[in-house]
Amino acid sequence: MSFKPRLIKTTFAFAVAAIFPVSVMAADILGPAEPLVIEAPQADRASGGGIYIAARVGAGANDPIKFDLDNLASVPTEVVSKYGHALTGSTAIGYGFNMDRFGARVEAEGGISSAAITNHTVVDQLLIGAPTSFDKPAAYGDATITYGLINAAADMKLGVFSPYLTAGLGLASVDFDNHGIVLTSTMLGMGPGFVTALNTTQEGLAWQIGTGIGYQLSEKVMLDFGYRHFRVEDVSLVTVDATTTKEDIVQNTATLGMRVYF
Repeated sequence: MSFKPRLIKTTFAFAVAAIFPVSVMAADILGPAEPLVIEAPQADRASGGGIYIAARVGAGANDPIKFDLDNLASVPTEVVSKYGHALTGSTAIGYGFNMDRFGARVEAEGGISSAAITNHTVVDQLLIGAPTSFDKPAAYGDATITYGLINAAADMKLGVFSPYLTAGLGLASVDFDNHGIVLTSTMLGMGPGFVTALNTTQEGLAWQIGTGIGYQLSEKVMLDFGYRHFRVEDVSLVTVDATTTKEDIVQNTATLGMRVYF
């Protein structure tokens, strides 16, 4: 055997003998190696928890109202008033309770809605004549609702979507502004000219129920698409001749909103 191969083998043996104790010593000092974990990227999810502010706009329809005229007309008369599209807007501040798959929210909301008259139908309650219908511009007036509600909502999280149910209770003020008709001749002892029958502001107990779905834009921002059934109970419609009629003011609205969490 030649001298050169023997020298290579001897050198390799000494290297192994030197490296092995150093490796064992390094392992004792550093401790066991941590396993390498590669996590898949996670999509941002709105926590749904904590304080938030919200803004909402909507469009909907008010149910017709009915009110009596016992003294303004020559005979007892009922007026049926119909409204066009109602436009709504509101802001709210609330708190969300995050429960992973499910959540809950409570909030204080203040808002306003307005709808203009499109038609008044005058009905002679003694049935002496047929009902007479007046369309805009011969029919005029508008109704504005200002309200404050305490709302509660239950949310279910399905990825970036969050369906919810909501309900609320509060107070509302309804301003019936200049509900009247334009007469070209005398009718039931009224006119001719502008005849305003209802011009009053009244308050009542307000409540709402609704449903909708949230769409997560980012970790802190949620879009909100909703439907709301809103009522003001037993509102006193006090006409210009002091006749009082009790009516529920009913509004159904589709809403678009945004919630921003802090």
